[in-house]
Amino acid sequence: MIVYAHGGMYADLDVVPKQRMDTALDAFGFFMEIGERVRTETRARYYSAALFVETQLPAWYSVETSRWPLRGGKGEVRTRIANFLFWGRRESPVLKRALDIAASRLTSLHGKPGNGSNPGSGSGNLHRYSNSEYAIIYSSGPDVLSEAAMRLPGGKDLSGRLTPDGRAKTVDGETVLVPLLDFAPFVTHGHAATWEGEGNAAVV
Repeated sequence: MIVYAHGGMYADLDVVPKQRMDTALDAFGFFMEIGERVRTETRARYYSAALFVETQLPAWYSVETSRWPLRGGKGEVRTRIANFLFWGRRESPVLKRALDIAASRLTSLHGKPGNGSNPGSGSGNLHRYSNSEYAIIYSSGPDVLSEAAMRLPGGKDLSGRLTPDGRAKTVDGETVLVPLLDFAPFVTHGHAATWEGEGNAAVV
């Protein structure tokens, strides 16, 4: 919400830069005007968000996840976007979509928002799944950004599709995707997935 409201770059506490982030973005042909926009010098195109592709999920996984009650018949998009590192300008459309998706899913899991004395007025229709590890990925994790960037309103997944100039297609023309492996020389993600599992201090 802070990045959406003010613009800037978000990183988890365990994401450690190896170089200045503006230097890292320069290496990909971008330059940053802090809090405002990124543009490619070669195409002179302005973007409202830079997201990092964590992995490409296999087709069978999308089919499998469509059978999970939590997902309501809609499998994961095949492009998994990292949520531990991203950049956006103020009021970036893709971040607005991500916030809307998260709000909708959290309501389904936990019920309608209440007030301070009554934080939730009733249970959501998916309440019984709210304590699962996948519920975190689904409601506030990488699946939210992935859906926001890659799923058209009609349900079509844009994964693997390219624009005429060879860029990975996203829902809007204002979001640019950067392969996370290509960005690895510039940052280290020290504790990927260590929030998962019994007995982990990150699990509450």
